[in-house]
Amino acid sequence: MEHYLVKENKPLLRFVVTTGDQRNPSNAFEAATALAEVIRVMSGAETPIVAPGEVGEGEATFVIAVTGDGTVPELALKGDAFSVEVENGSVRLYAGDAVGLWNAVGYFSTAVLGYSAHTGE
Repeated sequence: MEHYLVKENKPLLRFVVTTGDQRNPSNAFEAATALAEVIRVMSGAETPIVAPGEVGEGEATFVIAVTGDGTVPELALKGDAFSVEVENGSVRLYAGDAVGLWNAVGYFSTAVLGYSAHTGE
């Protein structure tokens, strides 16, 4: 089964930025902005970034979250640890802190999208 982030220059999902009360929400927003820029450069598609309350039920999403303070209780990520999940039409990047979130974005960009930030290809 193939999964698409973009099809015919249109995004098929929206970035959802979420974070716990003890984390700076700008960390997740900056990571989402960077990944949206990678997708724009690769495909020409502008991917919207929204808050969790703006997502419709069953909508394909790309969640970017700092979870080290318990935002996602089942994940006990600490420090720069990160997790990348693809399930039911959604992608989720979780990290224990801001450094881990950047590591997750870098991993997803290179390992999944095949994009090199160094060469722009």
